[in-house]
Amino acid sequence: MNRTTVLGGALTVALAATLVQGPAYAVDDFPITVTPAEAAPGEPITVTGDATDPVCADDGVVVTFIYTKPDGTTGSTTANTVADAAGHFSAGLNVPATAVAGAPASVSAVIADCTPPGGPTSNRASENEAFEVLAYEGTFTVSKTSAKPGETVTFSGTNCWGGDVAVYLADVEIEGVTLNPDKTFSGSFTVPNAPGGVYELGAECPGTDYEVKAFTLVNPVSVAPPATPVPGRPRFTG
Repeated sequence: MNRTTVLGGALTVALAATLVQGPAYAVDDFPITVTPAEAAPGEPITVTGDATDPVCADDGVVVTFIYTKPDGTTGSTTANTVADAAGHFSAGLNVPATAVAGAPASVSAVIADCTPPGGPTSNRASENEAFEVLAYEGTFTVSKTSAKPGETVTFSGTNCWGGDVAVYLADVEIEGVTLNPDKTFSGSFTVPNAPGGVYELGAECPGTDYEVKAFTLVNPVSVAPPATPVPGRPRFTG
């Protein structure tokens, strides 16, 4: 699955406009470099830029990381730095812990008062750089992968990033899953009286991927197909 996605430039400029006030941005956006260009939630990145042509000398810079939250809304985090006499700058920040892996994210920078030597003061915005939020790998363990209706299956998982977890059997989300501060989770479910067969049993967290289990429901008695379930929360990663 290709996780690289891009936020529109209009979104970044709109957010930047809420951070600073002043003249319109210059047409000639200045370049920035994001290192690395992809990282998992919580990991550090460095943003460097060259505000030249004209030079923004000794001016404040706001670097903004825009990302997608687990509920689908847009979040942001910022870092402040200062350009040197040649217009160069560098700032470090961490990918937010709640950033959804594979969802839209980008990085940009704004200089509210560009004061080039001998030139007029103006606002300047950088190019908008797409960023790929990577997923962690977690472990998902179940007490059994084959059971009859009425039996209890317990499960647990580790390394759940993003502050949310969903465990599902086929298309039905399992209720009562406990997510702990150390990013582990656990729970249990009673095997439903559904037609025998092999179903997907999986777990999802916004910043973590888990191996999907093949769960065999053993039911030799013919039963009516279950009603179409109402979809639960969206799947954060693929």
